[in-house]
Amino acid sequence: MRELRKLAGRTQVEVAQAAGLDRSFYGAVEAGKRNIGLDNVFLIAAALGVKTEALFSSGEVARHSCRASVGEVRPATSESPAAASSVQAP
Repeated sequence: MRELRKLAGRTQVEVAQAAGLDRSFYGAVEAGKRNIGLDNVFLIAAALGVKTEALFSSGEVARHSCRASVGEVRPATSESPAAASSVQAP
């Protein structure tokens, strides 16, 4: 989540407010100190502007999803991990 938040150029406070969550709760979730329910997963994904599955991905797939949400999409090639993902550009 931290990588997606930073790629989106947002602070913990901004994401927490957009998701309707307390900043300290969001920070603890991002640090892996708290577990969250699916309802909050959906809220955080929406606040970050990414598909929900991006929160469960790592590396190139998550970065591709974040780029897709802010319009910086690179075409996926058969050699890139993003090509195998279900993440589609808008």
